[in-house]
Amino acid sequence: MNWNIRRYDMSPASLIPPVLLAVALALPISATAEDESSPKIRTRPTGSLEMKAVSDLPQDGTGLKVGNAEEVDPRNWPAIFRTEFELGADKWFCTSTLVGPQALLTAAHCVGNDNKVTLVRKRAGGDEKWVADCTIHPAYLNNKASADVAMCLPRTSVRVNHYENLSLDPLPRGSTARLMGEGCTEDGKPADGKLRIGDTTLRRLPGEVRLAGDAEYWGETQAGRETGQGYLCKGDSGGPTMHERVSGQPVIHAVNSAAVPNTGTSYVTALWSPPIQEFLMKWAQENRQALCGVSDNATGCRR
Repeated sequence: MNWNIRRYDMSPASLIPPVLLAVALALPISATAEDESSPKIRTRPTGSLEMKAVSDLPQDGTGLKVGNAEEVDPRNWPAIFRTEFELGADKWFCTSTLVGPQALLTAAHCVGNDNKVTLVRKRAGGDEKWVADCTIHPAYLNNKASADVAMCLPRTSVRVNHYENLSLDPLPRGSTARLMGEGCTEDGKPADGKLRIGDTTLRRLPGEVRLAGDAEYWGETQAGRETGQGYLCKGDSGGPTMHERVSGQPVIHAVNSAAVPNTGTSYVTALWSPPIQEFLMKWAQENRQALCGVSDNATGCRR
């Protein structure tokens, strides 16, 4: 088989304004775009984690709009999985996305310290389970908070109706973002386990985010609480940040990473940043996996 990865045009001429979508489950940081706080490496959970298919949620997508987001039908997102875990006295959630039968994308801080996750899907005869081995971006392990990305390799193929597509093309400042996740809808309140989408705007690109310390690979959204736009909340990390192509097809461009409590400013790890792009391409080649939207031989991808 051909494992070639497509090369992407990083020139300014390639920055055609798309519509963003974002799936998010974010842990908070204490910094705003204007202050001098430093992003911190989040504590990772201990042991192995179970990630459950969101398509098994008892939800039909007809619920009312809550906060700055509205419910969606999780059955339309069979490649999205979620996990919950405890850190101290708190319960947290994370999201992950299948971008191929044996390729799972998530945030580095959503992977347990044994670098394994178990995907779970309900079936009438009993749950189906797949153990996956995860690789965290090496820069994240060296205290670079914005390199918050991991790829996990299920040991056997996970079959779903379709896998989500990646894109390594850069997104322009001012793109409309759609934030999607199962996190809380208000700071300080627990998540209700419902999948929602809310629109926002990408206001700063990687290299433009004004935080002390590392923010090199993060894109930044508008402060949702101040503007009435969507924003990440506790429980939204690891989900995909996507844009819509002209055809209306959603494509992943980033991974949801962090948020500022009380303002709704959100940070996503940009897949088009060269070191993140290199990590994904190397992982695909070393594990002989085709990534939807990136590998020419990928199959089963969302159309």
